[in-house]
Order: sequence, then C-alpha cells, then structure tokens
Amino acid sequence: MFIRVLGVMAVLVFTGAIKADEYGKWSKDEAKKTYTCDYKYANKTGGYSSQKVVVYYDDPERKSWAYYYNAKSEPWGRCAIKGNPKYDGNVMYWQKLNGDKKSYQDYPEKGYCPTAGDGRDPVRNLPLPPA
Repeated sequence: MFIRVLGVMAVLVFTGAIKADEYGKWSKDEAKKTYTCDYKYANKTGGYSSQKVVVYYDDPERKSWAYYYNAKSEPWGRCAIKGNPKYDGNVMYWQKLNGDKKSYQDYPEKGYCPTAGDGRDPVRNLPLPPA
C-alpha cells in the first residue's frame, strides 16, 4: 500500500510539474532598449526547454509585440501586448515569422496559440512586461 501511494504521488508531482509554462522575471536592458524574460516549457520528449521573450520598448514598429526566440536565438513568432490594436486581454493574438525571415503573418484562426517548436503544448499565456 505504501509503495502504491508513493507511486501515485510521484505521478501527480511529475505530471503537475510540467503542465504550466513558466516565465522568469522581466529584466530591462537600457542599452538595447529591451525587456527580456525566460520562457520555460515542457517539451515533446518529456523534459524542459527554454526560450527568450523580448519586447523592444523603444522601437515604434516593435514595441507592442513580444517576440519569441528559440534556443538558437532565432525569432519564430510574436504575440500582441498592450498598446497593440490587436491586443485582447482575454485571447492571445499571434503572428508567425514568414519564410523570408523578415515579416510576420497572422495565423488563420482567431485565438490560435502556437507551440514553441519542440514544445508539448501551445503557448497559452504571457505575463505583460512592466509599463
């Protein structure tokens, strides 16, 4: 009985530990005019992966987007944040990087949340950077 309880507890702890995405604290880089935080998530192999999320707060073209960068420091998508006309506090609004690696396009479905490359689950939340 004791071993069965330990087994159930281990399963609950393991599965509960990788359910939610985790974000680190936003840090401000005055020289680069950015806010950056780490994004940790469960990957498809059962482990964890980490990426960077960057907001370019002083760039008029990019300041209302949070850019996601993979482990190779390559951007793959962006999410609207406050100040963006497409921002909605209830539904995330995403765009993906086009094949030209220079421009972004909308996902076809409103409210669609992509998976971070090797991610197990869609990215469903983002803590807003400091105002």
